[in-house]
Amino acid sequence: MDEYRAGNRTVLTASEARGLLLFEGKARCSGCHAGQNYTDESFRNNGLATNTDIGRADQTGRDRDFRLQKVATLRELQSTEPFMHDGSIDTLLEVITAYNAGGLGDPMADTDIRPLELSNQEMLDLEAFLKALSAN
Repeated sequence: MDEYRAGNRTVLTASEARGLLLFEGKARCSGCHAGQNYTDESFRNNGLATNTDIGRADQTGRDRDFRLQKVATLRELQSTEPFMHDGSIDTLLEVITAYNAGGLGDPMADTDIRPLELSNQEMLDLEAFLKALSAN
């Protein structure tokens, strides 16, 4: 990906390049996963937690931090399975599918979490791009 950003447009497949466009556009991933490390370093509630983890509030004691988790880097994503802070999602495509649905209906989810309306092909292209963020 670094080579692509440096101008070498041959390093991404057509599917990966379409995924990059989705990442930065329709899928709205870059709103949280921004910059060179693909994270804005913030804490957010992505609406995908299925457990009782109170998130950052456990450390800060502040109500406003309830269920907030650090926005993870997407670099080397393939080596971090299972996904999410608690390992609750097994595959990258399942993560994309969950975001595409707009989360799990958590009323405290970040306001950016809403249905993406991606087609099956768009989800596969986004998955291809995210996998390209890994060196292997």
